[in-house]
Amino acid sequence: MSYFTAGMDSLPGDSWQNQYDLALSLHIEGAEAAYMSTDFKRAESLTRVVLKKARTVLDMIRVYEIIIQTCYAQNMFKEAIDAASKILKQLGIYLPKKTGKIPIMLGMLRTGFVLHRKNTDDLYNLPQMTDPLKLAAMRILMSVTISLYKSIRNVFPSIAFKMVILSVKYGNSYLSPFAYTLYGLILGSFGKIGPGYRYDRFALDLFHKFNSEKVDTKIYSIFSGLIKRWRHHLKESLDPLLEACQTGLETGDLLNAASIVRLYCHNLFFIGTDLKTLEKETAKYGEILMKLKQESPLRNVILIRQTASNLTGASEERTILIGESFNEETMLPDLIESNDKDAIIGLYFLKAMLC
Repeated sequence: MSYFTAGMDSLPGDSWQNQYDLALSLHIEGAEAAYMSTDFKRAESLTRVVLKKARTVLDMIRVYEIIIQTCYAQNMFKEAIDAASKILKQLGIYLPKKTGKIPIMLGMLRTGFVLHRKNTDDLYNLPQMTDPLKLAAMRILMSVTISLYKSIRNVFPSIAFKMVILSVKYGNSYLSPFAYTLYGLILGSFGKIGPGYRYDRFALDLFHKFNSEKVDTKIYSIFSGLIKRWRHHLKESLDPLLEACQTGLETGDLLNAASIVRLYCHNLFFIGTDLKTLEKETAKYGEILMKLKQESPLRNVILIRQTASNLTGASEERTILIGESFNEETMLPDLIESNDKDAIIGLYFLKAMLC
């Protein structure tokens, strides 16, 4: 962090005019380093400078990715989505304003029309995407996926539809495997498990073609955590999730690494892990999430830990989630305020189970 700070401090006052590329690079790298070290205020300060000084839309893409990631880490889902919508609009991409089943069905119909008469071999052999603006749109769409999933789940499928359509129209990129993984997830969630699973297997094949570590964690978190269970026992997801988490930490993909930790603890609970072991595991991974300052997945993990504690009889009120790890009376208002629907659903589901 000090390296980038020293570099920026040594820049002359007219660097944005006379040394634009250097000033831009140092500020973006500094903002990313600040985010990685969980210094969110510093990251926000540096991204604000870049947005003010950047000359082109493409120069702002990485900055908006950092903004989206920083907002998500602080449970600021609306701000993350607003930032994504703003830059996507400049790229000619619009997120749906209306929620509900009708926009989802229309998006599915449009995507199905674009994919009509194209098998996975056709999709695999598409030319490579070269348009920098379309590549930038793909990056932003991928970045905002989790914020939409957590807070406005009815808009979340539009990410998959838009990324698949961009890939078919303009060619495949290293981001396209993520698009097809999401699309398979959406199909499966609507009961089309066979087609959904096939698209996800295809996405893995396409991923190996590009072999990009930038989407490694994202793809395996969805496939191992959410899709593989359609055809395999849930316990088979555990080791792949931990491997994907480690990859995310090594490559700096903190957002998805944290999401994987949540999925791992969730799956531990539902395969019937011994409750004492579950408490230890959720405590361990909760500490990791605290260090990473990833508040949203942390909420889910400590919720599972508190449920395990209740089930062991450690809490006086067995059906009320109040204890060392979680307090539903103080946490629920925060969850509602931040519109963390994923955690809210989890809270009510676990309470119903306890009751």
